[in-house]
Amino acid sequence: MKKTLIAAAIVSLSGAAFAQTNIVLGGNLDVGYAAGRGSVANLNALSTNRVSSSQVNIRGTEDIAGGLKAGFWLEADFAADSGAGGATNNNNQAILAPKGTTTTPTPGATNVGGPSAAALNPRNQGLTFNRRATGSIAGSWGEVRLGRDYTPHFWTLTGLDPFGTNGVGASAVQGVRGCAATPCSINGGTTAVRASNSIAYGYGYALNGNMITGTGGFYGTVMYFMGENASNSNTGTSTNPAGKDDGGGSSFRVGYAGKNWNIVAASGSTNLAAGDWKTTNVGGSYNFGVANVMAYMNTDESAGGVEHKGTLIGVTAPLGAHMIRGSYSTYERDTAGGIKVGQIAVGYVHNLSKRTSLYGTYARVDNSNGATYALNGATTAANASSSGFDLGIRHQF
Repeated sequence: MKKTLIAAAIVSLSGAAFAQTNIVLGGNLDVGYAAGRGSVANLNALSTNRVSSSQVNIRGTEDIAGGLKAGFWLEADFAADSGAGGATNNNNQAILAPKGTTTTPTPGATNVGGPSAAALNPRNQGLTFNRRATGSIAGSWGEVRLGRDYTPHFWTLTGLDPFGTNGVGASAVQGVRGCAATPCSINGGTTAVRASNSIAYGYGYALNGNMITGTGGFYGTVMYFMGENASNSNTGTSTNPAGKDDGGGSSFRVGYAGKNWNIVAASGSTNLAAGDWKTTNVGGSYNFGVANVMAYMNTDESAGGVEHKGTLIGVTAPLGAHMIRGSYSTYERDTAGGIKVGQIAVGYVHNLSKRTSLYGTYARVDNSNGATYALNGATTAANASSSGFDLGIRHQF
C-alpha cells in the first residue's frame, strides 16, 4: 500500500486537528551476511546496516498561515538480524566527568563517564528515536530545527562516501574513528555523528529533509547544542562532577551545489571532559554523467592537540538497474609512531525494483605503524591486513 494511503488512514484516525498535516510512515530494512578475515581471528555473522541503515521513521509537514511551514521527524534504529531496537546514548548530555579525569561510564547514570558515553538505561530502552527526533519551522528564509539531529560536519563524511557510513565498504576514516581498541582512537568525540539538545538553522535545503546537499546554489547549516549542566557544576562533589559547559558545542557547514558539481566545508567543536574535540573537513563531487566522482579530507583534533587525519576518493556509476561503487580511503594519527591505515572497497547494487535491492561489497585494509584495524568484526595483528565482504538485501518502505 502506498505511503499516502497509510498517511490518510493515520490522519482519519487522528481527527480533524491533523487534517492539514502531511504524515508519512516509512523506513528501511537492510540485512545481510557479513564476513571478516584477520590474521588473529575471523568472524562470520548475519548482520544489519550493510548498505544502508535499518530504521523506521514517522515524519510530516504542515502549511501554516503567512507562508510558514512546520515539520517533525522521528526516526528509530533497529537491527534487522535480531529485531532489537537501537538505544539512544548520552553523547553530550550531562554525563561527563571533571576535566582531566577518566571516570568509567556507568549505564543509566547521569553526570558520570568519559568522552565515550554509555547508553541511557540500555536494558530498558526498546525502540527509541535515537537516530533523529526534531521539530522545525521554516519559510523562504530557511528552517529552524530543534531536537536530536545529525551534526553538520558529519554530513560531509557520509554524503561524499559511495558507501555512506554502512557496511564493510565504509571509509577507514569512519571505521577507525569508531574503533575503541588500542591503538585505534575514538575520533570526533561524542558528537561525531549526532548531537542531542540542538538548535540549528539551515538554508538552501528541502523542508524537513536531511541536510546533505542543497537544492541548488548556496546552502548552509549552523548548529548549537547543549550539555545541559547546572551553572554550579564541577564542584567536585559526586552529584555535580561535570563542568557547566561540558557536552556543549557548535558546528557549521557551507556549500554550493551547481548543475553537475558540489563543494562543501564544515567544522565542529565539542567541549568534553578530557578536553575539546574539533572536526574540520572539506570535499566535493562532480557528476560526469556516466559516473559521479567524490572526495574529501577530514581532520579531527582530540584532547592534547593530537590530530587524526583521513582522506577519501570514491566513485559511483549507475548502469540502469545496476550501481557500481568504489573508494580508497586513508587514516593516520599524527603522533610519534602514529598508526596508518589504507583501505580499498568495491561494491555492486542490483535494483530489483524501486524499493528492493540485492548487494555485494568487498573491502581490504592494510595496516602500518602498529595499526590493528580489522573489518567486519575480525581481529588482526599489528601491521597485518584484513579483508571482508557483505552480501544482502535491502527493502525501502
